[in-house]
Amino acid sequence: QDMAAKKIYYARNPRTRKNCMVLFHHEGIREFIIFDTETTGLTDDDTVIEFAAIKCGLEGGKTVPVDQVNFYIKPKKPMGQKVVSVHGISNEYLEDEPDEKDVFPEICKFLGDNPILVGHNVGFDIRMLANLYARNGAAFHYQVALDTLEMSRDLFDMKDTPSYKLDDLARSFHLDSGIHFHN
Repeated sequence: QDMAAKKIYYARNPRTRKNCMVLFHHEGIREFIIFDTETTGLTDDDTVIEFAAIKCGLEGGKTVPVDQVNFYIKPKKPMGQKVVSVHGISNEYLEDEPDEKDVFPEICKFLGDNPILVGHNVGFDIRMLANLYARNGAAFHYQVALDTLEMSRDLFDMKDTPSYKLDDLARSFHLDSGIHFHN
């Protein structure tokens, strides 16, 4: 199994390599969650307005989708135009969506206890989830986080892609057909 993991990804960063190996050190299906958040801004005072995730498993060396969710959350205060222009989610679109406290139990149920997380610049999304949990009287725990931004920097030179932004990477490798980023 260790050889299979090394064939998939051999990171220059030992922490990332160790985190990837977690997926291959268990029998049967090993679940992990690929996720993203959209927020009202970048500070700890900002809130999650969209939580999108796919739960996957590894079975026989292949990725198998298990479940997926996409929750929109009404913000406590209106977002500025600058933020809306980044993710394209308007205040009007969110005005009939549930409040954070109403969606929180469903997010907790989906993530489960101590998940393996995967995301692009995942540290930001984890920080926003930790803040969401704290506002709702809980602590957020996860086993490991795999950062595809960090991985892309390990695997690709700048000659391969104009930047390490997820949409630029997808476009560079012709994987962007039918994808709407930030949503």
